[in-house]
Amino acid sequence: MMPFWTSLSEATSSSFAGNEEGALEEFEDRLLANLWTHNRGVLQALGLDPRRSVLFDDLPELLARACDPQSPVIYRPALREFALAELSGGTALVIRHCPWSGKLLPASVSDDWFDLLTAELGTDDWRTEEARSRLPEAYFAEDWWIARHL
Repeated sequence: MMPFWTSLSEATSSSFAGNEEGALEEFEDRLLANLWTHNRGVLQALGLDPRRSVLFDDLPELLARACDPQSPVIYRPALREFALAELSGGTALVIRHCPWSGKLLPASVSDDWFDLLTAELGTDDWRTEEARSRLPEAYFAEDWWIARHL
């Protein structure tokens, strides 16, 4: 499979004309670093193996893309959310249907996760590393919503 940024490189190379020679390479490096940051959750939860997800039977292609560090598809196992990375390094766009099969994706459990996190931590300040470090590993993977039949 050809990396998705190949066409991006071709499409944007004219906008880098006249700039220093390494500008396009620097842009691609930043893009890959951004994708790797977004895909950190799926790496930790699934080890980049899409077959480890309970959603694999229904969404094999989408999960395969989400487990590819060079793909803009993001899977947040703890929230049961799929998204597309914004290539400029900003936020991600949550998607509701699989781009390959057209299937409706399972509903996000993000509200349940934040409610549970607030109850476990006794605070709604879940953003700090210190607060998140007190949570069991199951809260960062699919395990917690599977156990609750969500």
